[in-house]
Amino acid sequence: MQIARIEIEAFGHLKDLTVELGESTLVLVQGANEAGKSTLFNFLVTMLYGFSPANQAQFPYVPWAGGRPAGAVEVVLDDGARYRIERNLASRPAGSLLRQGISKSLRNQTVPWVVSIPRALFGEIFMLTQEQMQVFGPRTWEQVGDQLVTGIGTSFLRPVTEVAEE
Repeated sequence: MQIARIEIEAFGHLKDLTVELGESTLVLVQGANEAGKSTLFNFLVTMLYGFSPANQAQFPYVPWAGGRPAGAVEVVLDDGARYRIERNLASRPAGSLLRQGISKSLRNQTVPWVVSIPRALFGEIFMLTQEQMQVFGPRTWEQVGDQLVTGIGTSFLRPVTEVAEE
């Protein structure tokens, strides 16, 4: 899965932000403290996994300017299929998964492509800090790259609940 476009209506202090990533396979986000790097990452996690907690009173990224957290992400899967994930948190979480004009309700569910990867693990793998990167030597970076390229993209892994239902 590759993230192609990010559209943030409102999320924490980020507002009306659109980022086109195109064909990028690696994204490096750099900025000063409090610039919004972690907020941007948490927006992506929310788009993939849903709101947590799923109510405005406790959600840590309620827009600073007021209103509801909302936005969208466009992803491209390994087979070239393009999807749009839209989410917002009003009185309850809402989400939609769109492809070629067809919309499926997500409510606050995880998108299918990351359901086998726990939310916390996703954060640990895909958000490395500068301090964490300095610890790694060249061989470790090679192993991390191998894990990111081959370990997470394993199409044969399926959620336990799905296998149990069969």
